Amino acid sequence: MEINLKENNQSQLIDVYRIQEPDNAMRTDMDPIALQELAQSIKDNGLLQPIVVRPVGDHYEVIAGHRRFNAIKLLKHNQIAAMVRSADDRQAIIFRTHENLVREDVDPVSEARFIAQAITELGVSVRDFADQIGRSETYVQDRLDIAAMPDYMQAGLKDKTLKLGAALWLFRIDDERTRRNWTQNAIDSGMSVSAAKNAFHVYERDFKKVIADGNADGINNVPIQLPIITYPCAACSGIMQDDEWTLVRIHARGCPPHEGS
Repeated sequence: MEINLKENNQSQLIDVYRIQEPDNAMRTDMDPIALQELAQSIKDNGLLQPIVVRPVGDHYEVIAGHRRFNAIKLLKHNQIAAMVRSADDRQAIIFRTHENLVREDVDPVSEARFIAQAITELGVSVRDFADQIGRSETYVQDRLDIAAMPDYMQAGLKDKTLKLGAALWLFRIDDERTRRNWTQNAIDSGMSVSAAKNAFHVYERDFKKVIADGNADGINNVPIQLPIITYPCAACSGIMQDDEWTLVRIHARGCPPHEGS
């Protein structure tokens, strides 16, 4: 049975001490400065949106509004406005996923870890979970890949020095030394998604077999920095890098004569 989002839409004041943190929260770490700013906003303007909780024994558990709940505790308020939902563990996870995926302030690593844990706890397939949260299988699988990434890649995603699409391509490199070096280079110098995709294909074509063979001289020839993919310009024949070109359409069999030519 799905959660009825229209159930008991009237909020009520609940004692803060009767509400517990969610067992599986999407935000694993809250920015203390941002939390302080949220608390100040609530102090100035009031709580504009009630949190959502579910009954658990003689207490309540937060389903949605984890940051708002912590901001209220920071203000040392005794009560908080909340809407009560009847939800089992599965429904609570799905509702919490929906609530957080529409918010832009959830970083992709926290989202990925939450989704990976949710799928494990629910015991469902990627397809079933994607259907329940209204996302594609590719979207969910990408989040599982993010959850499996090494710490240095997740750190780049969290502080936005590494693009998500680039990280997903670099993660496909199965040699840890190469992946670490190229990721660090992408973080330090910037790397477009298409350039990371091209770098992966260069690795597959030129370096993967060398590394698998264990040839020391060959391995030492694998570049530390990401390979720079260049293309000749069709207009001036000059060399340009991956992110400097644009796609245009031309006649495949030559351009027909036109007036003024």
